[in-house]
Amino acid sequence: MNYYREGQLEKFQNEKFFFIEIDEINEVFEITLNRTAKKNAIHPQMLNELAFALQYAQNNKRVRVLVLRAKGDVFCSG
Repeated sequence: MNYYREGQLEKFQNEKFFFIEIDEINEVFEITLNRTAKKNAIHPQMLNELAFALQYAQNNKRVRVLVLRAKGDVFCSG
């Protein structure tokens, strides 16, 4: 299922995310939840950012490993 068009995915590196951090080194794609004030609780905008990042990783043939982590003392409260 594709939520984002190919043109949007091509501009992924220029996107600014507010609730996640992205790092791509070699074949490893890391997504870090970064909403520590709310214990990384997922809300609609954060979910949209996650969906966009995951679809990018799925369509990127260079990505071999996906790491999902979180900042703060709680991984995700909801």
